[in-house]
Amino acid sequence: MNIKPLFYRQEQVRLVWPLLLMIVLIMLGEMILVDPIGLFVTWLGFPDSPHAVEHEWSLVANDVIKRSIRSIVILLSLWVPLRFVMKQSFHSTGYKFQKWTAAQLALGIALGFIVQLIPLLLMSLAGWYSMEGWLWDFKPFVAIFPALVFSFIYSTETAIIEESIFRGFLMNSLNSRYNVKVGLISSSLVFGLLHFSGASNEFPWWLSLISATAGGFVFGQAYLLYGNIWTPLGIHFGVHFSARTLGTVGLSADEATLLVTHVDGPVMLVVTKAGGASLFELLGYGVVSIVMVIIRRRRILHSAP
Repeated sequence: MNIKPLFYRQEQVRLVWPLLLMIVLIMLGEMILVDPIGLFVTWLGFPDSPHAVEHEWSLVANDVIKRSIRSIVILLSLWVPLRFVMKQSFHSTGYKFQKWTAAQLALGIALGFIVQLIPLLLMSLAGWYSMEGWLWDFKPFVAIFPALVFSFIYSTETAIIEESIFRGFLMNSLNSRYNVKVGLISSSLVFGLLHFSGASNEFPWWLSLISATAGGFVFGQAYLLYGNIWTPLGIHFGVHFSARTLGTVGLSADEATLLVTHVDGPVMLVVTKAGGASLFELLGYGVVSIVMVIIRRRRILHSAP
């Protein structure tokens, strides 16, 4: 009995095996490194906080260490199957340092802020977004600095983990094995399904699924823009960091990083904390998508002989 087809397709290792290896390594990393180090840091006197945002340095230290270790575990869990199973360089994920890397990352961050600024503007015009004050109006001024560091680390970790897995690994692997359309659509659908929040909150389940898939499509579009991970990484970071600093989801003083805000209005329209991008956010993603199409066309025109 020939079992080779179970593991290989046209002399390439079937993608399911490096994916499974990556998942196993991530789980082992959590159990062997992230959780024990988190407990050790807590034992040293840096408590873990149940709050959404930490406003004390002792709480931030615990979170920074755990999230940093988790990011390293994710990157190592990608490197092992790439290097030893797929026989590819880690640079194939898009982590390439080039002349314009900083500019591409900055562009992504700016586009991520646009995703949140558009719904903020629309909610403000409709009277559904209001600023109740700055964080230091409710807490000691020094609380703002650990809160900003926490939000920065949280947004960075989320961007690194999700972009590395979904764009750097999954989408790139599908692109090379099939074509760009298959890679972009398939990775966006997987991204949407894994972000699906179900019917456990007030946000419509179908919009949760559509919005997460649309977000994945925009991140994939950003990956294709320059052929590396920096622009989608920046967009992903910008979306999360701007939501926390601008309070587009509505943040109490205990949750706020910079602005204490109140958000009201139809759940399908306004930015909410419940599982998915609202229609206003989808407009933001749509604008960003159009901007990237324009940038891509300009690049093609400038590179044409």
